[in-house]
Amino acid sequence: MKKINKLTSNKTFKNSFFLSCYNLLWFPLLFTTPFIPKIKTGLKQRLSLIPFPKADILIQAASVGEAYLAILLAKKIQKINPSIKILVSTHTAQGIEVLKKANIKTVFFPFDFLPLIKKFLNNVAPKITIVLETEIWPNFYFECKKKNIPLIIINGRMSRKTFTHYLILKNFISPPDAILAISEDDAKRFKFIFQDSEVKIMPNLKFENINPKGPIPYIKNPLNSIISPNLKLIVFGSIRLAEQDDILWVIKHYKNKHPKTAFTIFPRHLNRINDLEKKLKKMNLPYTLRSKLKNKIKPGSIVLWDKIGELVFTYALAQKAFVGGSLAPYGGQNFLEPLSQGIKPIIGPYWTNFTWVGEEVFNLNLAKKVKNKQELLTCLENSSHFNRNEIFQKFTTYLKTKKGGLNFAINYINSILRIYPC
Repeated sequence: MKKINKLTSNKTFKNSFFLSCYNLLWFPLLFTTPFIPKIKTGLKQRLSLIPFPKADILIQAASVGEAYLAILLAKKIQKINPSIKILVSTHTAQGIEVLKKANIKTVFFPFDFLPLIKKFLNNVAPKITIVLETEIWPNFYFECKKKNIPLIIINGRMSRKTFTHYLILKNFISPPDAILAISEDDAKRFKFIFQDSEVKIMPNLKFENINPKGPIPYIKNPLNSIISPNLKLIVFGSIRLAEQDDILWVIKHYKNKHPKTAFTIFPRHLNRINDLEKKLKKMNLPYTLRSKLKNKIKPGSIVLWDKIGELVFTYALAQKAFVGGSLAPYGGQNFLEPLSQGIKPIIGPYWTNFTWVGEEVFNLNLAKKVKNKQELLTCLENSSHFNRNEIFQKFTTYLKTKKGGLNFAINYINSILRIYPC
């Protein structure tokens, strides 16, 4: 393989006017940062006021989701070659926490202001930089190119909306040396914007972290004291504010036809419990709070779940499940979780946060999509008896076809390490 900086043309960033204007915009932002609570955390690192540790490989992981992918890569690389030093940067305190728990050396990524980025890269002096998914920082990309540091986007994804935004800056951003995109559509969008970059398609790394062990047996389920094995139960998981009314409408209409069915409602955020209580009372729907349960849930009852960490256990005991954040434009929530418990999830039309899962999961009849509350009601009413273990086995077979992203990424990184030895 040729040196990676030859994968692109020797074209450098010519539009200094754009960079100058971009850096000028940072001045007022930098002065306001001490007053923004979320950004105030780790401010010294964000402003490059303290030295950064040296590393052979620098991985940029935007937040928690990307941090888990960074852990996968870092652990695998260090297993192959323990002498390689890896540093993972991130923007959020949650990302820092996740990485520290995994014993990964981590720092806050500096603001993309040229003097701060220069100091950051001079301190770390990486042989390779990796950006997970899609983060395009003009100064960071420019400095990597200027210093001949290979920059690779791994698990790259670019939605149509993001594509239109970056299209405006197409001629003003230094191209990464290589992009490993997660689909053909993503690859085409990246290639259109970064014509000088090498673009390849890889399996999505996110599937590497999905390793379900199978439906939780009733005897081992911590909720077996409050949910009977033969209870007809529908779970509404991760419900968001703008879809509350629709969900309660569905429950009321379903309950009229099926009075012995029980329902559990899990709000995505517990601070919405009071809102839901008011709406349940207004619709004359009697309910019980999970925290008040002392005996088993009775047929026909509604339980408003005000306790964290029990959703997956409820999926394991339910017959039907709807996963929220999808009837209103929130982008959806994790609908693979019920599948890990052998239950087919139903979601709404908004699932942009999880399009990486792919349409195949619906084509294989492992999940269902509905357009609105009426379709959701119909889908719930038409859902028939299912075999939990059969669905789980079908799900694991599907997952096997989606794995391989970690080995693909590692092989590509190794091909660069042979050229740029650490």
